[in-house]
Amino acid sequence: MIKANNPKITSWVEVPKNSDFPIQNLPFGVFKTSTAKSHLCSRIGDYIVDLYALANLGLLKGVGIKKKVYKSKTLNKLIGQGKRKGRALRERLSDILN
Repeated sequence: MIKANNPKITSWVEVPKNSDFPIQNLPFGVFKTSTAKSHLCSRIGDYIVDLYALANLGLLKGVGIKKKVYKSKTLNKLIGQGKRKGRALRERLSDILN
């Protein structure tokens, strides 16, 4: 089991008890900002996490994914990075949200 899926970890983000998106289930998706620009995101509880914003803050260094990937309109470029980098990203998000 990867660390991010450990049922014992908790988050500082308030997550409703029966949420489909606890810290152990951080999905990837795409959303549009208020300026209609698409960014990749994740979700925890009722909140969207802007991956491009995290990358701009330097919080995703070491994952091995270039910043421009997080500014995509689809998940294709992220998926194209491979399973290892996808897992590294999920682990890093888990660390940030833990």
